[in-house]
Amino acid sequence: MRRQARSTAWAISLFACLAATSSHAGDLIWEVESPFRFFKASRSFALHETAFNAVRGDPSGPLPADIVWRIERALNDPDCRDASTPDRCAATAGRRYQQSRLGWAAQTLGDTCYESNGRPRRYPVVCERKYSWGAAREDYVLPEAHTVVIRIAPGLLAGVSGDCVWAWQPRRAGGKTETRRTACTDKLTIARVPYALDRAHSGVSVTVKLPDGRELSEPEVAVEDVFIVALGDSFASGESNPDRPVQFSAQREMVYDPALLREDLAAKAPAKGAAPGYGLASGDEQYNPKVLPRRLMDDEKAERFHKLSSPEFAAEFEKASARWLSRDCHRSQYGYPFRVAIELALENRHRAVTMASFTCSGRGSDPGPLSRHGSARGGRRDSRRQGSRATRPAQRPALPRAPLAERDLCAAHLHPWQHADFAAEHQQSLVPARIAQASDRRSADVDRRQ
Repeated sequence: MRRQARSTAWAISLFACLAATSSHAGDLIWEVESPFRFFKASRSFALHETAFNAVRGDPSGPLPADIVWRIERALNDPDCRDASTPDRCAATAGRRYQQSRLGWAAQTLGDTCYESNGRPRRYPVVCERKYSWGAAREDYVLPEAHTVVIRIAPGLLAGVSGDCVWAWQPRRAGGKTETRRTACTDKLTIARVPYALDRAHSGVSVTVKLPDGRELSEPEVAVEDVFIVALGDSFASGESNPDRPVQFSAQREMVYDPALLREDLAAKAPAKGAAPGYGLASGDEQYNPKVLPRRLMDDEKAERFHKLSSPEFAAEFEKASARWLSRDCHRSQYGYPFRVAIELALENRHRAVTMASFTCSGRGSDPGPLSRHGSARGGRRDSRRQGSRATRPAQRPALPRAPLAERDLCAAHLHPWQHADFAAEHQQSLVPARIAQASDRRSADVDRRQ
């Protein structure tokens, strides 16, 4: 319970950081394109946007209290008519069955502003993101601009046909006015809406002239850019829920039998004519303790068997393993900091959200959330509890330091930072300084489940 309270503390302070600014209906309706900046391409956010629109209910009403759960169910429930058992689901599979088995995060894993295969693994200084109009190389921590899509409210277009003339100008003094003529029913995409930490210098003012002579305006199209840092242990990292899970075979089983092991094999083909299935029990519903699920591997697809000690088996076993956003920390997009951050971008389309998660399985926070990995008291892991593997250095999570110093962070005020000696204003100023030190620290961890 104590660990869970520490790992969830970041969310409490996060919502204290965010001003509850909801979108208001007006003559001109605008929204940020691809507002969750952790995703490179618009299509990744569109997965969540489509699910959000499908399950949220009446757009004019309050959001359901379980909106995140509803979105997750819409995205990850298996696509089959009968989901009561894995075998029945496979027998009644729909068009998206295989994709739904892997989950939504498997689709977005290669489309993130995080260098999962880097040495060290890290958030990039600059991330190339793709929009409807093209691509832009953006500072990940402190963007200079966002893409905004704006349109005329449908109620004002009754009886209107023809083209409208749009004009927009940066709110910062000296900005150049740009114009575009387009059909009044079309949306206008402003590729680069300037962003500044000083809201008075951020955004653009927009006007549009209709064919009937009316002129509509929005003087403040200014994006609320929120930067979130998440700290925590396995409760927050997404432990046991990888971005791309292991797939089990419906044809082969792992059978730990001395006869097979003598032949350097631990799998056998199903009996002739046996129907594919995912059950672990042998015939006549008698449980066989020697039988366990087997990964779906390339050798099965090619109808061959590899010896357990062969390099071919090791290579294909590794290829079929689970995939993580950060393998050394077992951090995935299913961790609740990511799910909450995506929801913040969905519920207010005037907002852009940048996410930097440093959650890590095994992280201790008593001596400080950025201390070396280890037990809850800050020591190194006891290798006796992890089998024969010794501890080794984990890759250092890093953030670009120069822009980081300028940002207000929504981060956890964990236990050590809430000491009576630290006033609230000192705690707030302490957050960026301690986060910046993360790139200078080398932590130790054990990747127990490679």
